[in-house]
Amino acid sequence: MSFFRLGRGAVAGALAVFVVLVPAASARRATNRVWFPHDVLALGYATNLGPASPSQVMSIGIGLKDPNAAGEAALARAQQNPASPNYQHFLTPSQFESRFGASKAAFNRTLTWLKQGGATVLETSGARDYVEVNATVKQIDSLFGTKINRYRAKGVTFLANSKPPSVPAHLDVLAIVGLNTLEHPTTPLENAHKGKPAPGSSVLGLSTAPASLPSIPGEGTLTTTLTNVLGSLPGVPGANPLPLNKHLSVPAASVPTIPAELSPQDMWSIYDMPQDNMGQGQSIAIMGSGDSSTTVKDLAIFEQEHNLPKVAVQVTDIPKDGDFSDTGGNVEWELDTQASTGVAPDVKKVHLYFAEHLIDPDVEADFVKWIDDPSGPKQANASFGECETTPANATLESTIPTQFNNNEDQNAMYGTGAPDALEPIAEQTLEQGVLEGRTLFAATGDTGSSCPVLVLGPDAGAGNGVANQGVPIVNYPAASPHVVAVGGTVLYPDGGNPEQRALEYPWPYSGGGQSFFIPEPAFQQGDSNVNRPCLSDVSGNPNTSGATCRGIPDVADESGDIATSSYDIYSDELGGASSEGGTSLSSPLMVGMWTRIQAASKRGTGFADPLIYKVAENATDYARDFNDYAAGTNGFYQAAPGWDYVSGWGTPVLTPFMTDVDGRTTPVR
Repeated sequence: MSFFRLGRGAVAGALAVFVVLVPAASARRATNRVWFPHDVLALGYATNLGPASPSQVMSIGIGLKDPNAAGEAALARAQQNPASPNYQHFLTPSQFESRFGASKAAFNRTLTWLKQGGATVLETSGARDYVEVNATVKQIDSLFGTKINRYRAKGVTFLANSKPPSVPAHLDVLAIVGLNTLEHPTTPLENAHKGKPAPGSSVLGLSTAPASLPSIPGEGTLTTTLTNVLGSLPGVPGANPLPLNKHLSVPAASVPTIPAELSPQDMWSIYDMPQDNMGQGQSIAIMGSGDSSTTVKDLAIFEQEHNLPKVAVQVTDIPKDGDFSDTGGNVEWELDTQASTGVAPDVKKVHLYFAEHLIDPDVEADFVKWIDDPSGPKQANASFGECETTPANATLESTIPTQFNNNEDQNAMYGTGAPDALEPIAEQTLEQGVLEGRTLFAATGDTGSSCPVLVLGPDAGAGNGVANQGVPIVNYPAASPHVVAVGGTVLYPDGGNPEQRALEYPWPYSGGGQSFFIPEPAFQQGDSNVNRPCLSDVSGNPNTSGATCRGIPDVADESGDIATSSYDIYSDELGGASSEGGTSLSSPLMVGMWTRIQAASKRGTGFADPLIYKVAENATDYARDFNDYAAGTNGFYQAAPGWDYVSGWGTPVLTPFMTDVDGRTTPVR
């Protein structure tokens, strides 16, 4: 398992959609197997280093097909319809299993096949639709009829299957994850403590002051926007003396405090959180990986330094007897816990669901363990992502918009589509969470209107970091219609006591944009600003109907730009008291805010997105409940009045928003 740390700087996915070689039809007919032609990287630009060690152990995840997808979708619509008798009547995990779970026969066939092939079962889902195993390369090659080799590209060494996998035809397999170690979710704060941080920053050791950020598409608009807003304010190097642009934010009542290091108490007052509701009776889930001990210890120090109550911490290790020595994500998990509970300090518990590594099979195991937990929190955070699935389809190669190709043929140049095999499996699990009344909040990423990618082509790979990678595909799981996607803003307080919002604008590196393959969910269909068509459906069939695709983010919160606006945390890895930011901050802040809303809900709110959109699409409520940002950019997209692909609906004004969501602000408990 230690191999997975070898390429942790690499990120999977790219816009280009590519044809992959599929076994000949005659070969498929000759053997009673089913092939997965998308589940292979196009490795033409990678150097083949030879067969992987037959004894090398890999983690593989197998998703089983949903037996009643239409029934689940119908129940979700009914749960969100006030006129339905099923409105806000959510299922327990056992009720979901008995009503929608995969058949025991199909599940047992899969287990038997895997065990007979020598695989060791690590985790299974209560709904019997997911199995994670450990197996050697030799066992994987035999089970899936493929060949695992070692490859090198852009200085990254990884394992990958050289041809599409297959399974016996009598199995109900949906997808396979983990056959290569190149593609996996990442977080911008991964291994942050291993670099030399710039003042006020630890994101890959880079300064994120506007003047130092790399060029991105739309840079002219970005420069004008920032100059207009910040030009006359002190504390911003290189600014010109220009007036404040009122279109970006409510004009400052006083000079904004720059740089701003914001505390939990600052968040309470700036976003108008009710004083008598601190999340009482609720709990929060954090999805993570590796070592959790420092996260737990530093949360207690953070609470003491900010005079906050001590929140109980529960850790679920997945699997129980796994290797949790990986510390690469520690700064991320510290930020997640200290931001979410900093906003909702009276929660009864923060529950850490931690897998061994941040790889696709383990991420799905995190989701499964949370969803299967009958006492699991109703709100959870995921501050990581990878490029959404790009279905390999010959028809799509000629339909990629030219503005995304930078006047070059990316298909021929890069030779890889890096399919995200996690997505089809996780979508089933996350929809189960919706039916159980749960909400996952996910960061949209810190690479602007693109996802972090490592291409296998001849040009320099983008890697992961605070920059726009120029490949306008959105991050998953943020792109999921079963997730609240949270973008980022740069926030400066007014220096008052308590602090109020003086200036706020969309962070230029906040993730956002359109999915090219995930259809527009029902809750977005009433918004004319969500208007960009899909390239294809999730199976790769061309969009001939003009169907609109999912847009993100849904909402935004303070991300800061790290250098001039950030959030106080305590981190051993960063040397103690420090400050952090990015959408890795925005998402857990929103989790804390929604926790307060849940605390005041008598029946539980259920999935947050339909309620967010219902409130925001009422013009009167929207003006009262959200801070809207009508200008700004994240690269390809521009902010606009109302919902947009840069900041979603904007940032919440929590007390009136809470009242409009559920009619009350006082905690039930």
